[in-house]
Amino acid sequence: MIKQTRNKLTPNNLMVVKAGKGRTIIIINNELYKQTKKMNFIHKNQFQTLEKDPTENYHKQKQHTLQKCSKQNRKYLNQPPQTAPNLRQG
Repeated sequence: MIKQTRNKLTPNNLMVVKAGKGRTIIIINNELYKQTKKMNFIHKNQFQTLEKDPTENYHKQKQHTLQKCSKQNRKYLNQPPQTAPNLRQG
């Protein structure tokens, strides 16, 4: 019975999820579920949009701090610059 249900849900881009705190389950479209979860996450965590990516600033501060370390320790601590993930709404 579970396999039959899965075989009907998968091609129709549907999934079964627990609804609220009760013992109820619902069938929902995968994309709608993902979009709803993403929006709940963004609003619950009160993200702010930044005007400028702060990663470059952090990298400069890290490099400045590394210059104060001995050359022997510096080679183990130095890593290539990384970029922040891009979280787009919508």
